[in-house]
Amino acid sequence: DALPICLIVVVFTGAAYVFSSRQTKMYEGTAKIMYAPQLNAANALTGQSATDPYGQQDALQSVATAISSPVLQQRTAGLMAKQALAPAKYNLTAQVESTTNTAAILVNTVVDINATSSAPKTAQIAANAYATSFIAWRKQTQLGQINGALAALQTQMAAFKTTVAQQSSSYLLLAQSAQALEIRKATATGDFSVV
Repeated sequence: DALPICLIVVVFTGAAYVFSSRQTKMYEGTAKIMYAPQLNAANALTGQSATDPYGQQDALQSVATAISSPVLQQRTAGLMAKQALAPAKYNLTAQVESTTNTAAILVNTVVDINATSSAPKTAQIAANAYATSFIAWRKQTQLGQINGALAALQTQMAAFKTTVAQQSSSYLLLAQSAQALEIRKATATGDFSVV
């Protein structure tokens, strides 16, 4: 009775070995990006930094959500083409690093971007290329929003034609808002950095 069982174990073990030895080896590259929101002008003046935990979670989740975006796939592929001689196929995933303490999840600010490929260099380059593409896309999006807000403020400010009107509190508030937006524009980061 023991001989057939041993024979079955040996056959299945051998089959598993043959199957696994014929599988393509896969490699994984990881890039870590950290969420570091830009301080707004009011917080910079007061020294306070208030982070909205729900906005933070949305921003962190956007890293994984945007992977399937055609814009980011194209940007990543463009960077891959510049850096890899003959890139192999790769697969990208992103996941917010988590901790066992549920209260600590709200302060966790790191996202792991994982790339898997049959070529180790491709896995490494793909993870880094996506991190770079994502941050550049976020910065471009921020700048577009800031430019839109500046254009709206400048349109409103143009309505104040006289010197007296331009000394009114309404005009001064608009000018102050425009100045704050210019500072934000000059220091835009996309709210993420590679760590």
